[in-house]
Amino acid sequence: FHKLSARWTPLQRFGGSFLESFLNGLAVITDGWLFLRFLFLMALNWFVALVAYYIITLAFFPQAEFHWMLFVLGAAAFGGAIPALPGAVGTFEGAVSASLALFTGDQSTSLAVALTARLYNYLNSGVLGTIGLMREGQTLSGVYRQLMNLRNKEQTETSES
Repeated sequence: FHKLSARWTPLQRFGGSFLESFLNGLAVITDGWLFLRFLFLMALNWFVALVAYYIITLAFFPQAEFHWMLFVLGAAAFGGAIPALPGAVGTFEGAVSASLALFTGDQSTSLAVALTARLYNYLNSGVLGTIGLMREGQTLSGVYRQLMNLRNKEQTETSES
């Protein structure tokens, strides 16, 4: 990008840092072994989600079948793509409960499954996030301060240029 936009410095300033970090993120595709590890970890992540949602669903619908979760998790992913409140609040529940209701015919219990899955997501993220912060010796307030300092630094740099 730097070579292509060398003649247009405003374009380089505008898109340089964004595109550079974006292209660096795509570097995983150029390293075959790293790409295979990435694909394996993504598949493992989806499999763990399928198993977790299946266990949650079994608590409400003992007749649930594992292949239902492929559809439910796919619907949850599409539901998360719909603009909503932060955290896909509402769209996640709607997508999960509607997709599960197609299999069961029971909308209210399907909504209970969706709300339980939401609680599981928050607990899972909260526990893993807390462990990660503790391992790094960080706190939420410390991370917030760092973000505010970064934001103030960027605003200062923008106003100076």
